[in-house]
Amino acid sequence: MNQAALAAVFLLGAGATAAHADARLDAFRSACIPDRADYEATLLKAKEDGWVEVAAHDDPELAATLGVLRKENDPQGLAIVTPSRKDVAGRALYLVAASFPQEQSLVTSCLLFDFGAHEPIDPDLVGKWLNAPPDEVLGAPVEGSVAAWRNAEALPDATVKAMFVPDGSPAISHSGFSGVLLRIDSVAQ
Repeated sequence: MNQAALAAVFLLGAGATAAHADARLDAFRSACIPDRADYEATLLKAKEDGWVEVAAHDDPELAATLGVLRKENDPQGLAIVTPSRKDVAGRALYLVAASFPQEQSLVTSCLLFDFGAHEPIDPDLVGKWLNAPPDEVLGAPVEGSVAAWRNAEALPDATVKAMFVPDGSPAISHSGFSGVLLRIDSVAQ
């Protein structure tokens, strides 16, 4: 088979799987997973992937969300939190790398936000990637939904969450945003 034929087969195959993919999940996996328990390495990987650091006030929902994140995870004010922005598949996405000192450990978090999303990421896509069903699924049409995977075989010592908060949800007052969130929290060993 010549190179043109091989390229055509590859492109056709890629198109077939693209219908079952989500560019946001791909961006999350690329930036957040390789060095998930290392804040500095996660920042470096994000930069290599084209994420550009921004100030918290770059977006009002980003600013509100970072306030909630700090309040819930950093009562002593010791965290390092770095937001970045990138256009993915025509959408402005935000990535937040964070390092939270805990009593006996250091938790590194990486969060991807799509504030313009009106539909959740399919939890089956996340489950296929992690090769596990979620450990917990919560949701209601008005409030939103969250699926969580804890210590999946593919990512031991980590928790992955896929969250969706619809426009107008009362959950916005607690989360600081509407849209999609993908999050991983990893404990340094």
